[in-house]
Amino acid sequence: MVGAAKGLLGTEMHDDGTFDMWYELPDNLYIISNQGFTINEDWLDQLEAWITAREIKLVILDPLMMMGEDVDEFKAFEVMSQILKPLKRLRARTQTAIVVVHHHTKGSGQGGAKDMYGSVALWAWEEAALHLNVTGVGKLIAERFSKHALLPPVNIEIGEIKEKWDPHIVKVGATNLYDALTTMESGATIEDLVTYTSMGREAIDRQLKALETQGKVEKSGKRRTGQGRPSMIWRATE
Repeated sequence: MVGAAKGLLGTEMHDDGTFDMWYELPDNLYIISNQGFTINEDWLDQLEAWITAREIKLVILDPLMMMGEDVDEFKAFEVMSQILKPLKRLRARTQTAIVVVHHHTKGSGQGGAKDMYGSVALWAWEEAALHLNVTGVGKLIAERFSKHALLPPVNIEIGEIKEKWDPHIVKVGATNLYDALTTMESGATIEDLVTYTSMGREAIDRQLKALETQGKVEKSGKRRTGQGRPSMIWRATE
C-alpha cells in the first residue's frame, strides 16, 4: 500500500520492495493508493481492521468501479450483491460513513443521479449524494440529495488549481422547492423551477414527489409552453 497526495516531503525505499512517503497531511487523514484494492472479503477484512485500529469516521473510495472485481456495472444484481451490500455491511459493523466516488456517462446533460455510469441500482441505493456538474472553468454546481432532507443546490467556484487553492461557495439555491413554490402564486412548471433554483430536472422531480406524498404540493392543471405537450403546473398547498 502506497500513500499518495500533494505536498510530498520525502520517500524511503525498503529492502522488501516497499517504500514510505511523507506528506504534509493532517494527523487524522490517511490515504491508501493501491491498484489491487477490490471490494471482496479479504480486502474488506483488512479495511475493517484498519478502520477499527485508527478509529476512522469517514472512508472515501475513488473511483468505485475500479474496485468492483469482475462486476458488470450494468447488471443491478451484481452491483448490489458484490459492491453495495458488502459496503453497507462494513458501514454497519464499523459505524463509519462511507463515500464512494463515481462518474456520470459522457454527454449526460445535467449529470443527475440517473446519469451515473452503470446500473440504476447505484441511484436507487444512494442515501445522500453530491452530483457535480461543471458549468465553466473552475465553476460547478453541486446538486445535493438526501433521503432524509430536501437540500438546495450549491454553486461553487474552485479557482485556479495551485499548491494552495480556495474552493468556496458563491451561491446557495432556494432552501427547497416548497419554499420556492410558496412565492409563486400562479404555480410553476418543472421548467420554471429549473430556472428559479438552478437544480436539475431529476432532482426537482424527486423533491416534488416527496412533497406531494407529504401533502405540501399538488398538481394544478397544465400550461403549454411552445410546441410539444403541455407542462404540469405545481402549487404549494399551504
